[in-house]
Amino acid sequence: MGNKVPEHWNEKEELIKLKAGDEVAFGKLYAHFSGKIYGQLLHLLKDQNLADKLVQDLFLTVWDNRNSISLKTPFGTQLNTTAEKLVFDYFRKFVSDEETELLMAHFGTLSEKELRLLIKKALSDELPVGFIDVRLKKHIADLYPLLSSVIKSADHKIKLIPFYKQRSFAYLAIACLALLTTGFMSMFYRQFRASKFDDPITGSASYGIVPGSNKASLLLSDGQTINLSEVKSGLLITASGITYNDGTGLPVLADGLDLTLKTPNGGQYMLTLSDGTKVWLNAASSLKFPGIFSEQKLRKVTLSGEAYFEVANNAASPFIVKSARQDVKVLGTQFQVSSYPDDATVNTALLNGAVLVDHPAIGNKETVLKPGQQLVLTESTAKVENVNVADLLAWKNGSFVFKSERLGSIMKKISRWYDVAVVYEDVNQDQLLSAEVSRFDELSTVLSQLELSSAVHFKLEAKRIVVLK
Repeated sequence: MGNKVPEHWNEKEELIKLKAGDEVAFGKLYAHFSGKIYGQLLHLLKDQNLADKLVQDLFLTVWDNRNSISLKTPFGTQLNTTAEKLVFDYFRKFVSDEETELLMAHFGTLSEKELRLLIKKALSDELPVGFIDVRLKKHIADLYPLLSSVIKSADHKIKLIPFYKQRSFAYLAIACLALLTTGFMSMFYRQFRASKFDDPITGSASYGIVPGSNKASLLLSDGQTINLSEVKSGLLITASGITYNDGTGLPVLADGLDLTLKTPNGGQYMLTLSDGTKVWLNAASSLKFPGIFSEQKLRKVTLSGEAYFEVANNAASPFIVKSARQDVKVLGTQFQVSSYPDDATVNTALLNGAVLVDHPAIGNKETVLKPGQQLVLTESTAKVENVNVADLLAWKNGSFVFKSERLGSIMKKISRWYDVAVVYEDVNQDQLLSAEVSRFDELSTVLSQLELSSAVHFKLEAKRIVVLK
């Protein structure tokens, strides 16, 4: 996009010329690839000035490193890899640790590795139809003269300083971060949460209902409750004490006594247990666990609600997750359990490894799951089904993925995450809907995606959703 590309344009030929320093070939490559990468950056960052600067820095980086360009790897792939690094470096170099945690919370991720993967995914996703319109194409084309003037200056003897290393970028980063973390500026939203805003999609007041965030409390063995920081994303339990996952300490000693981590409606939190097992708690959930597992033959925890587990391997000490109707027994694997008191089923899905689910009062009393399988327990039945576990884990990565899911089930998830009540007006809760949307969009955006099915409509009234035909 940008400038029109001649019909005879050939990527490999232009790359060979670029490696030899041909500025015309550089212009052709820019014309062919700039539109999509610019659109992806703009769609990801929501800031045109930042997208302008990053796309310029991206192609200047290509020019500076033209000798190392591969002729075997598609140029678009190489461009995306460089763009991913520029965006990630921007996040890490010009954002404070505390702001980075807010940023990771915004993307629904808890590690730099996951953040990098989400950036990579965002830069490879297809853009909405019509996103790059005629006006935007002209804007992208107008950026090229700026690039051309730079690469011609001083016969390339002056080493280009990547924009993300320039002082001005730091100030721009602050502005961009403010946009990215809007959903997590909790003080702002507490102040204005009751204010009404006209919702052009639902035709009612949206009340500025915003998504959940990192909220949890830690219940100690003596009954004391510690409300955990909302700008932190998780806890780390060790023999020497309890800290946030950035190393900030809490005035609590870990011992063999039980602790309980609880998330409210509209909350999520991550926990690393003393054995290295990692647990991600979804909204309205709790996990009871011993401060220290040492000298125990079994590692036992008790779950209410929904959690994803990455269990540290220990063949001498099986890991057991107790929940309603079942015990999940593993040595070391990755799986999810959903066991909300108000749900009709208890679901266990396996990502990899193997688990044994003991359900003595139901069916054949125990079930062994293979990767890609889910066990669904009702009060009287046990059923194994093949599932896309990635869809089930979408909540952990910041998305709602509903694929032919019951309306009643969908609205429970929305109710927990946005902390709102749901009221039905003569609507069939068993009808199936499909949608995929970010968990960090405002509630009205999520509801508008569900309305695309034309099967239901929604009305927002302060702290509740009315579901209509």
